[in-house]
Amino acid sequence: TWLLALWSYIRCAFTEPGRVPEVWRIEYNGLAEDSPALGDTSPIRGQAVRGWQTGVATLCSACQDHRPERAHHCGVCGVCVLRMDHHCPWVGNCVGFKNHKFFLLMCFYTAAACAFFTVSALPVVARAFTAKPTAVRLVSAGDPPVLDPNDPSIVALAAASSFAASLGLSTAGLLFSQLLLAAQNRTTIEAHYRGRSPYDLGPRRNLEQIFGLWDSSWFLPVHPRRPLSDGLMF
Repeated sequence: TWLLALWSYIRCAFTEPGRVPEVWRIEYNGLAEDSPALGDTSPIRGQAVRGWQTGVATLCSACQDHRPERAHHCGVCGVCVLRMDHHCPWVGNCVGFKNHKFFLLMCFYTAAACAFFTVSALPVVARAFTAKPTAVRLVSAGDPPVLDPNDPSIVALAAASSFAASLGLSTAGLLFSQLLLAAQNRTTIEAHYRGRSPYDLGPRRNLEQIFGLWDSSWFLPVHPRRPLSDGLMF
């Protein structure tokens, strides 16, 4: 579990989150130049607003260039990211179309690994700190070893289990909120948009837009084997 959590973290941190392809911008700008009638009233071109803009390529005020629907500008990275969710300081990278799956798996496996460690360490720590001190104790071969709460190893185990429990709870809370949004086909940026998401296809189909069609690769930090979207259209 720890290896899967680490693998997911590395993939999330070092995978390019989904910058707007230059090929798309060249083709889009060429289409606009060849068709002057598109103009600002075209349903495929518009100014960015805080709300749903289905099928609209908006103009980024920072990049001064057009971008596909659901793409947003990251002020930290200085680029527009396809279906951007948020910039995560813990991985030092944006979470977008190409690494959103890795971020969710990182949260899942981190929470699972922390829970496993805490549950495994808790009986040992509890036995050490609840044992009653006695002046003389006869120990037979079948008795469990006597644990001293002042033993540095016990103190370190208690500190580690407390840290793991705190990290696991916070990561589990983050995972829950992320899955709730993903099941509605929303990103963190879109969480406060009014109304139902126009991209909502039902919980399973919404998750498949992140994980790809259902197969065993859902549980591995690899790119979806059968993706449903290219990040440019939804």
